[in-house]
Amino acid sequence: MKRILQLIIFLLFSINLSAQSSKQIDSIKNVITATNNDSLLAVNYLILSDLYLRDGLKEGELYANKGLEFAEKIKSSKLKTNAYRNLANYYSRTNSALLGLKYSSLALVEARKSNIPKEIVRSCTNLGNTLVSIGKLDSAMLIFEEGIFVANKNDSLELQLSKILINKGICERNLGKFDSSCITFYQAAKVAKSINNDEWENNGYTNIAEVKLHQGIFDSALVNKIFLITKKWEEKKDYFYLGMGYKLLSDFYILNKDFEKVIFYCKKGIEANKIGNWKLESAPLLINLANVYFEKKLYDSALIVIDEGISLTKGGDQENWTQQFYTKKGKLFFEKGNYKESYKYLNKSFDYAVKNKDNDVLINSGIYLTELLVAQKDFVKAEIVGLQTLKIANAESLYPAKKSLLKSLGELYFAKSDFKNAYIFAKEYTAVSDTVNSIDNKKIA
Repeated sequence: MKRILQLIIFLLFSINLSAQSSKQIDSIKNVITATNNDSLLAVNYLILSDLYLRDGLKEGELYANKGLEFAEKIKSSKLKTNAYRNLANYYSRTNSALLGLKYSSLALVEARKSNIPKEIVRSCTNLGNTLVSIGKLDSAMLIFEEGIFVANKNDSLELQLSKILINKGICERNLGKFDSSCITFYQAAKVAKSINNDEWENNGYTNIAEVKLHQGIFDSALVNKIFLITKKWEEKKDYFYLGMGYKLLSDFYILNKDFEKVIFYCKKGIEANKIGNWKLESAPLLINLANVYFEKKLYDSALIVIDEGISLTKGGDQENWTQQFYTKKGKLFFEKGNYKESYKYLNKSFDYAVKNKDNDVLINSGIYLTELLVAQKDFVKAEIVGLQTLKIANAESLYPAKKSLLKSLGELYFAKSDFKNAYIFAKEYTAVSDTVNSIDNKKIA
């Protein structure tokens, strides 16, 4: 789901300091130099702050503080709200969570004083996102609900309503309320459509797609919707979104085991990311290609793709993906019967996941490592790894992962002649298998 989070950031901060922006900055600085009017100074310092913050530059913080200084002089709650919100955005983006929380809270306080609905909704969105980032999900939900209540009472705030609904949906998803999150994302898309805003309408549907993929659900109607959205991005040559669209389609067809379509969309996505200079975004597409080659037992082709993924992601800020490729490499050696090399890569990824609390890597490496350890008859470690992984799979309602783990653990207990536990896990495996089989037909209401 990381691609969706990048999408949100991209939508909110998509303007670079182009030549036109540089001219605007010079013009605003000339105004500041030429005036002694506190109101003009406050407004123009905050405009400068906005421009610099779009690229995350340190000057954004400097000018936000200058704007705040003059906003306090003229006692303007509206301008103080903007200043605090800019500071919150700056600190949140520089991993200073507590300062981000402080300033986003102050922004909402001032927004309420101003009694300007748009400022209240924007500040609720900002504070809610900050709370989500530090794990205060229940508190975030209350703030999002406040913003949604205000936005619903004002017909001119449809765009702000769509945005805050998206963020509420993300919070619900993080709380494990998957059905509720899909309803919220659909509401966001519907509101965006009412004002002909394609970006946020598409954002709603792509978020729904991410949730369904997380649950292992193939929904043909939703797949068709993502296909139509992707065609629009293709026509616009919008390569950031285009790569994401192809990735979602490849994910869905992995679930449906339509491997030719997976290969087709993976290659299209990799090409789009290359053209748009979003090469690192090809990591999940390479994972999908590797999965297809595994299914086809084309292990040499899988190894080429895996090594390409390691080369692409190793040594930067994409360690999560590097470990995913190590997991795939470990699984490949397991399939080829090289248990020693398999253990090296799978254990390395699992240890990384535990240390860094990376559940995505932990689930994938844990499934394969459990299977390997059972095959090696290392039942003690297999039980530890399997139960630890199953706990995460249960918490995140990952039914396909649960199915694999329950099978391995059932086999483990049977091999140990622990027939009581073997029966318990076999019974649960049957129940989960039924759920996995029926869930594929589930549709969005």
